[in-house]
Amino acid sequence: MNEKVNLDLLSIKFIFDKNKYYILPVVIVLISVFLLFKFVIPQYDSLIAIREQAKTEKLKLNTLKENLKLLTKVNEEDLNSRFDILTSALPLDKNVVLLLNAIYSSAQKTGVEIGPFSFSLEDTTRGQDEGNIPVIKLSLPINSDAVAANDFIKTMMETVPLSQVDSFHVKEEGTLIDLGFYYLPQEVLDYDLTLQLTPVSKEGLLLIDQMNKFKEESAILQLPTAPVASPSAY
Repeated sequence: MNEKVNLDLLSIKFIFDKNKYYILPVVIVLISVFLLFKFVIPQYDSLIAIREQAKTEKLKLNTLKENLKLLTKVNEEDLNSRFDILTSALPLDKNVVLLLNAIYSSAQKTGVEIGPFSFSLEDTTRGQDEGNIPVIKLSLPINSDAVAANDFIKTMMETVPLSQVDSFHVKEEGTLIDLGFYYLPQEVLDYDLTLQLTPVSKEGLLLIDQMNKFKEESAILQLPTAPVASPSAY
């Protein structure tokens, strides 16, 4: 038994003596590989991530600079005026006054007489192709023939708030027109400051100018003190 142990020790000593010059380099290599995977590579990945983040932040900064340049060129009065025009065309809520103004203004211009009518302020929407914009629907009787009713409809289409004529029915006692007035509640937006702002396009400015003309043409000085309208819900 002792002889076997001695032989094993001699074998180990022989192998050690023969390879002792290689043991230290191998140990150093193993330690280096360990340190590489443990510290160097993770640090390199972190450096790449920091570089990518720096690029992203630089792009955000450039966007903010461009937005600031654009905002400094904007005239606040023009901006408020355009906002007022657009919110008149598409009110932020169920604005009954604007709705009645449009109806009575169109009636005065076309010389038609409006009969008693009612409308509901319950939320309704158009079809999916029109963006599900809420609309107030009403049936409006006017005491006139088809020609006068057609003039009234054309005038209504050029008023604010924006409206849609769904149908009209000519009867012996007058004409019944089905109308819908659009409104667009303002949603609470989680605005991203890094979004690129763009100035209003020429087409957009032309549209705003057209809406302004509609607003001016549909404005009346005073509603009737005893309106014939009888809203069904407020």
